[in-house]
Amino acid sequence: MTREEIMALSEEDLEARAEEIRGLTSAEGVDLDALKDEVEAISERRAQILEERKADMAAIVAGAGEVIEKKEEKKPMTELEIRQSAEYVDAFANYIKSGDDRECRALLTTDASGVVPVPVLVDEIIRTAWEKNDILSRVRRTYIRGNLKIAFERSADGAYVHTEGSTAPTEESLTLGIVTMIPKNIKKWIDREAA
Repeated sequence: MTREEIMALSEEDLEARAEEIRGLTSAEGVDLDALKDEVEAISERRAQILEERKADMAAIVAGAGEVIEKKEEKKPMTELEIRQSAEYVDAFANYIKSGDDRECRALLTTDASGVVPVPVLVDEIIRTAWEKNDILSRVRRTYIRGNLKIAFERSADGAYVHTEGSTAPTEESLTLGIVTMIPKNIKKWIDREAA
């Protein structure tokens, strides 16, 4: 290669040519003086690339160039990611203390009706205790998510058999009630030494 061709090469191409030259040095009938000139030109080109980089860095430090701001697209969090966040754990703790679930619902992306899911941390602690703890693993479990409201018949007229072809039944007087089932944590401490 001529000196002009070498001075136009990129850094990757310089490395490739230097490898070729290393392989050619042991071959017979090779013009070692020409290869020596190429190696000197490669070294000179490397030094030139290094100086160009230094000049570019100095210009950037001095404020040259155009500022490019990358705008990150904020990807919406999944419900699981929200339930894993510290912000949701704090909001859920406030909900437990005050009974006001607005902060939890504001963080959730799902429908605002229904129960407020517990944070993943709480769910995992309870699940681990049920699976690993000697006593809790023997307790029969019923899974109810959050607070549960159940409607029931408080008072009503008695039921009767309606036969085909008889007069239409009259509307009953029915009074409904609502029972709210709120999960509680029941515990008892037993001192082994006293037993």
